[in-house]
Amino acid sequence: MHEATSHADRILAYRQLLAWLIVAFRSPTHDSLVELDGADVEAWLVAAGLPAVAQSRRADADRDGDLPQLASEYVRLFVNAPRGAVAHLEAVAYLAEDGPEAQNEYLAALTSTLATAGLTVTDESPWPPDHLTMLLEYLLFAWSTAPPGEVPATDPFVQRYLAGWVPAMLERLDRADPPPFYRRAGQVLTAVLAP
Repeated sequence: MHEATSHADRILAYRQLLAWLIVAFRSPTHDSLVELDGADVEAWLVAAGLPAVAQSRRADADRDGDLPQLASEYVRLFVNAPRGAVAHLEAVAYLAEDGPEAQNEYLAALTSTLATAGLTVTDESPWPPDHLTMLLEYLLFAWSTAPPGEVPATDPFVQRYLAGWVPAMLERLDRADPPPFYRRAGQVLTAVLAP
């Protein structure tokens, strides 16, 4: 981490990165595309102490390509392709081999963890509780509600609810030849979730 980056700046950078990732891994809309394109992800990465990812992002010559095409790429990668979604954004999809019992245990534990934090998942949510962006929302909540200057203890949450399936999702994403934007979003996600 750069010495000039304060602890408070690092915390703010992580919060900004989490908020950006939430938007990046949701179905693109006109407003979200404008928000994604206007973000200074490189500066946040450096402020968070992740310069290697920032350098690789800057090294990618194709800035973000044609952002409106991200909507069709999102569908191809995360929603529906000829053989189904390439890289599911829900944890239970990666627990299918373990059967419905493992999926139900995961969801019950997740719901309990969220309830302990004072959060509930309602039927009005457009995403299930195990959707990547919902899990990132929890992390953003933890980083936003931590006492000033304190880094929240999110490693147990990451290990329990993300570490077991996100690498497989990112591997599938990478094999699907994603556009540069989603490839970088995967790199940022990897860096942010690293212990």
